[in-house]
Amino acid sequence: MKRISIVSLAFALGFFGLAHAQVGGNLTKYPPNELRLEITTGELGEPVLTPERFDLVTGDYYRLTISSDGKGKSPRGGTQSRRFEAPEFLSNVHLRILTIDDTEVHLQGMSFRAIELDEAGEASFTFVPIRVGEFPITVGPDPLSVKRQVGESGFDAGSQTAVGVISVK
Repeated sequence: MKRISIVSLAFALGFFGLAHAQVGGNLTKYPPNELRLEITTGELGEPVLTPERFDLVTGDYYRLTISSDGKGKSPRGGTQSRRFEAPEFLSNVHLRILTIDDTEVHLQGMSFRAIELDEAGEASFTFVPIRVGEFPITVGPDPLSVKRQVGESGFDAGSQTAVGVISVK
């Protein structure tokens, strides 16, 4: 009797777990849904994101193209590269292809941490969201320009940083 109860409980938990894990969208749909994030420069040299929010569906196939006007201003004068970071989001998607200029890197599930835009231009990546949630995206100065360690991620409070969100349902 106990064995049947344990097996029934395991089956029920597994069934409800699978039901919760299902994704929306169509994994085989091509071409990808096109998304654009424009990074422009505000009056004080700060990055401005357009749009500030993306609403996505798990299981759909997307291409996010990030473009920068290349006019970021350094607090010490001159121009400053901008860094796009979305570590929580990137760890909850299946990445496919990263494209910079005309060079494609076929990631097929591998990951990256950030994209630095040193001058005007575009970079894009294709992906399939696999987990629901609200994921912050930040664009701000690269760590070296604010005297932080190479490879460090995140931004200092008070730095010229723009914040957006990617919502996955």
